[in-house]
Amino acid sequence: TSIPHTGTFVPDEIAAQFAATTVASRMMADWHLHELYSFLPDLGIDVIHATHHRFVVDLNRPADSRPLYPGRFETTLVPTETFQGEPIWRTRPTPAEVATRVQMYHRPYHEALEKRFAALDHAGHCGKPGRGVTLCFSEPSSPMTYTSRPYWCSQG
Repeated sequence: TSIPHTGTFVPDEIAAQFAATTVASRMMADWHLHELYSFLPDLGIDVIHATHHRFVVDLNRPADSRPLYPGRFETTLVPTETFQGEPIWRTRPTPAEVATRVQMYHRPYHEALEKRFAALDHAGHCGKPGRGVTLCFSEPSSPMTYTSRPYWCSQG
């Protein structure tokens, strides 16, 4: 089970770049999902969850910044605006800063996911009913002004 948006930690040097101090209070996080699903390991279900906030780097986006939902509103690998259209940064992170965040946070998370996929495959569990990866998301903490991205918990 992967919970990519439950992280809330933002390193001080990144938080200092927020457009306003209120950005941190309106974080787009899947609040407490890792706690809600804390019973899963007791059932033998592997769980990996984010520790860093999606404003640092969105773990549910491709590292190459390719759109997930072409033609629709979506946040980017390092989001530049909130769901409500508010700017996140005083100055948008540079490509070099984004690359550093991918190396430091995105890549390790995805390498850990790949290890889990390989273990499932090695054990012969891939492709069997009831076996797979679950991605968990929740509702935003404030009303959204668009409806293009569903929030769900689904097995894939």
